[in-house]
Amino acid sequence: MPSMALRTSATDRLATLSARELEVLALMTDGRSNRAIGDQLFLTQRTVESHIRNIYGRLGLLPGCGDHRRVLAVLLYLRAGSCAQHPPSTGGELRFGQTRALPRIKPAHASAVMAPVT
Repeated sequence: MPSMALRTSATDRLATLSARELEVLALMTDGRSNRAIGDQLFLTQRTVESHIRNIYGRLGLLPGCGDHRRVLAVLLYLRAGSCAQHPPSTGGELRFGQTRALPRIKPAHASAVMAPVT
């Protein structure tokens, strides 16, 4: 579990994002592509890219650092416990600091992967 200082830092950094940027980041957390985010929020792909650039800038994720900024932004969001209680698809407004349980993901082939080797 992240330390309280890390959580506070992540929370402070996320507080700088606009409501729309938080919506975009929430959909990034769900693994959505830029195109899928645009389709869901009725935005052009260029607008989605602009929001993502702003997210990276406000979170201090600079280009060219050799890291995957999209992954780092999602991790920061998850560490702060900021998953939306009402995802954008339900029409509910995304509010910073609300949480929901993350879905458990079980691959369809899990039984084959976990089967003992004989």
